[in-house]
Amino acid sequence: MIRQNRSIYWLAKQTGILDNTLYQYKNKGVEPSFRNACRIADALQVSLLELREDGFHEEDSNVKSIDKSPTSGD
Repeated sequence: MIRQNRSIYWLAKQTGILDNTLYQYKNKGVEPSFRNACRIADALQVSLLELREDGFHEEDSNVKSIDKSPTSGD
């Protein structure tokens, strides 16, 4: 994902997309709908092109696995 140190929990709160759905995008290779891709790009303040080019489900992503805490401790 775009190199921002954000948790899936944070992204879920910003986008209104369930954290389980975001987890599937990141770790299972599930492709988001256009609407959800727009929500994710808006929350991360990047273009859809940047989101697409960087990929949402890279293993070395800084978006952490489901983290229910409001802030990441890293």
